Amino acid sequence: NGSVDVLNIRTRAVSHLYVSPAERTYNLFKTTFLKDHKGRIWAGSRRQGLLLLDVAAGKAHKIPMPVSFNFSKQVGKIIKPVEINDMDVMDDRHLILATSGSGLVIFNTENHRYRQIDLMGHTEVANRYNFTTAVQKMNDSLIWIGTMDRGLVKYNPKNDTRFYFNTLKKNTNLSFDNIGELYKDEHGILWVGTKGMGLNLLSTQTSFFHTISDKNTHPKLHFQSVRTLYKEGPVLYVGGYNGLEKVNLVHNTCTPILNSNYVPYYITTLPGDPGHLWIAMESYYGLMRLNTAGNRFEYVQPNTLEKIDPQIWLPYFRIQPFGDSLFWLGGRNGRLLLYDYKNRKTVRMFSAADTTFLTGTIRALCLTKENRLWVGSSSGGLLVMNPFNYQVLYRFTNLGNQKDNLHFNTVFSILQSRNGKIWVCTDNGFYVYNDSTQSFRGFYASDGLKNDNVYAAVEDNKGCFWLSTNGGLSYFNPVKKTFVNYTVKDGLQDNEFNSNAWFSDSTGFCAFGGIHGVTWFKFDDYVQDTINVKVLFTDAFLDYKPLKSSPSITYRSLLDIPAGTYNVTIRYAGIDYLNPGKIRYRYKINNGQW
Repeated sequence: NGSVDVLNIRTRAVSHLYVSPAERTYNLFKTTFLKDHKGRIWAGSRRQGLLLLDVAAGKAHKIPMPVSFNFSKQVGKIIKPVEINDMDVMDDRHLILATSGSGLVIFNTENHRYRQIDLMGHTEVANRYNFTTAVQKMNDSLIWIGTMDRGLVKYNPKNDTRFYFNTLKKNTNLSFDNIGELYKDEHGILWVGTKGMGLNLLSTQTSFFHTISDKNTHPKLHFQSVRTLYKEGPVLYVGGYNGLEKVNLVHNTCTPILNSNYVPYYITTLPGDPGHLWIAMESYYGLMRLNTAGNRFEYVQPNTLEKIDPQIWLPYFRIQPFGDSLFWLGGRNGRLLLYDYKNRKTVRMFSAADTTFLTGTIRALCLTKENRLWVGSSSGGLLVMNPFNYQVLYRFTNLGNQKDNLHFNTVFSILQSRNGKIWVCTDNGFYVYNDSTQSFRGFYASDGLKNDNVYAAVEDNKGCFWLSTNGGLSYFNPVKKTFVNYTVKDGLQDNEFNSNAWFSDSTGFCAFGGIHGVTWFKFDDYVQDTINVKVLFTDAFLDYKPLKSSPSITYRSLLDIPAGTYNVTIRYAGIDYLNPGKIRYRYKINNGQW
């Protein structure tokens, strides 16, 4: 009859709010109701737009809201009344409206002004009608939006940034791109109902991962596998098997600046050369010096002090700044050069020709606060040297199965944490060095690490470590000695990451590269799982026979076991919708006689 019915749930009495014929919803389309922070009741309809309900007066008032429809450049803009599919409260003065064909609308409840947000722009996933179906506010800087044909949109109203989650992207398990309903539960889990492909849930604890790849992301890389990363301001430099690209994280653009014949392996800046990046090339192009203002390159080939054909350009894998005009440079066959980059000359060189030095490729260098240079190779283990007089202080290699010593010879990276400890990433675990005993303690998959192949470690502002592996990312607490693991199902570029493809800075930005792009995030956005898993008893057997119990054992606090029972079996389950496969159980019997 075109009215809005009000049901008193105590008395079961029904009253009607009169809606004038021009404002009636006709109940032909979905209508959604919402109470704002001031207690006002709003109704949103796909037929008649937004209504303000005056329960005391028994009336409903229509809010005129003509909006642009479609946003398509091919069709052009059409002005028509807003069609509302869903609503949520944004703050004490604004509502968020999901609309049919008009994107997202932010409505001011005080002056009835509003603005539209085009969610179709800058994405490769077609949505000619800007059809948003559901909206759920999580906090002041995060709003989730469901769409008709491109899945979920993660929108930040503070900086107008958005990220897309749909079935075409590798970093999501969303079952269908046509979203019907969104709901946030008390644990902060976002439940996503689709129109035809069931129910999904999204852990807001892992949705802080952002991925850039060569497929269906914005921005989009022009190559697949990432070998090195470096960030300067809003620009993230990404090097891979097909060149070097510049990603602007503010404007979401990606610009190739080096062609596919080059393979950058390490990028850094030097204190005595502002405005330039120095790039160690895995392919046979030596070093490159990039002028970041004009994208101009200069080739640099250090003299190795060996009798080598000058036409042969050697690959390099790691640059370690040393003072205002020098850096250490790691290469193949145990080559370690001390290079004067201002005067373009080699000061000193070490190689595998010296039996006291390392074999293999030198790709891990770390200059400590104590002015010790740690050097790691691909096959020769570790050594520690004095970088001033070149004296080798310690040499560590795989000594077999001796306790608390090296169980590796392949070193990917070395890190000194803020508390001064040395951590080593290897092909057989993650190690910490004990300076007093000159020995190592290892952490492995058997300890909870996702994979024993650990490429890089980055320390966050809490003293914990993010580790990139061949099985995903691991978050390691060195005090509790616990691991939390994340995989491609949590939004990573892939489970497999690459050596040397990592970067972090003082702003809390962190990025890891792998075989399908880059995953980046901010330390401050990370929230660990604080959900207490509820454990339920599900079944019981006495002498291998099912216990017939009323009420069910699940709802009983006491279970009487008859005398003479020889065998008791109890089954139980932990209720965790996010990661049921990660639940670990422990139990004890509170009686010393058992």
